[in-house]
Amino acid sequence: MWYTTTQTAQRIGIDRKTLMRYLKEGRIKGYRIGGRTKFMEGDIHEYLEGNRINNGYPSCNNREKRSGISTKRIRQAV
Repeated sequence: MWYTTTQTAQRIGIDRKTLMRYLKEGRIKGYRIGGRTKFMEGDIHEYLEGNRINNGYPSCNNREKRSGISTKRIRQAV
């Protein structure tokens, strides 16, 4: 199922402008269809799963993506 930018932003719980910034930064996948930006349900789910908080802390993968630090360095620092 395809979602519009407004529907996707509401589903994620962010502003539409923030969603477009996330798209530009590559945080979420989107598609240009007929001159409009659309999002697939699976890609929205993938984004949400990638931002899941475990035990109060983001997963190592999220910290690595955001900070540019490798998982190995994070583990060594802990």
